[in-house]
Amino acid sequence: QLRPHFLFNSLSSLVTLINTDAEKATLFVHKLSDVYRSVLEQRENELVPLQDEVKFLEDYIYLQKSRFGENLQVVNKLDLDLKRMVIPLSLQMLAENAIKHNEISAEHPLHIEILSTGHHHIIIKNSLKKKEVSEDSLGMGLNNLKTRLAFFSDEPIQIIEEEEAFIVKIPSIPFQKDSHEHANH
Repeated sequence: QLRPHFLFNSLSSLVTLINTDAEKATLFVHKLSDVYRSVLEQRENELVPLQDEVKFLEDYIYLQKSRFGENLQVVNKLDLDLKRMVIPLSLQMLAENAIKHNEISAEHPLHIEILSTGHHHIIIKNSLKKKEVSEDSLGMGLNNLKTRLAFFSDEPIQIIEEEEAFIVKIPSIPFQKDSHEHANH
């Protein structure tokens, strides 16, 4: 579930792009369409291939970078079988949480890293510089993700808050052919 603010912020960025760079504005609209198409297609699925989730996350980050520029740095070092499965919108939700709860400025850029372990886990790590006034909804998305993941894995989500980083480690699930049906297949 994307936050409503995301659409308003995206449209605001789009207005700026239309007036400054028509080519980028066109690409932005395509990415925004892809993001919302993915949300509609995946919301009924219990699991999606990691490959689809990574593509969705990349489109989402592209849109956010249009707003935050170089103050938002995302590095994907994922080295994992992309046929493995994840809860739909899980990586995006973790990136969105990082963006929502941390300061993002030239003085305090937000760094997000997506990594993997040799044990089929995905790690989302972000630098920590909490906003002075932060929304209290951080636990909701994580609790929802924990509950949904418990159906497919005995391994829990691990959440580690260090002084300068927030780290979430989630297990990926072996490929399950019956667990997803794409509207476009």
